[in-house]
Amino acid sequence: MTGFPNAFAWRAACAADAVLATWAGPWAVCFAIKSGSDATVFDFVEAQVAADPGTAAFTLAAPKTTWSRFLEPVPPRHHHGIFAMMYRLPEFSIQGDELVFMQHAHIARRVLAGDGPTISRCLSFRAPARPIQLGRCRRERLPPWNR
Repeated sequence: MTGFPNAFAWRAACAADAVLATWAGPWAVCFAIKSGSDATVFDFVEAQVAADPGTAAFTLAAPKTTWSRFLEPVPPRHHHGIFAMMYRLPEFSIQGDELVFMQHAHIARRVLAGDGPTISRCLSFRAPARPIQLGRCRRERLPPWNR
């Protein structure tokens, strides 16, 4: 994988994503993901992807080579998540309102990619996006004498 999916398919996958649907509520955010000179804008209103992208409150920007490392099945050191890149890679930047980014980081992580099968990675490898598994019930892992 060398880059992100096309913007139309990416937004359509966001609109159909089960995890984003569970976060529905009275919130709105517009942000962009910039890879080199290409940018894709995501505008969420009432937790739904808006038809016309608005003005981005923040932009996650990095060169195409950084994003291609991020999208690898097993990303190299410091390329596995947006917070790792933010703190360790000088070529990665968050442009715009950082407060809005922090308030909606979970949305950006789900749209972009992060820990597990998220939208951009699944589209990049043509696999369906699945909800993040939080693990099994703790009770199942306890020995029988502790149940």
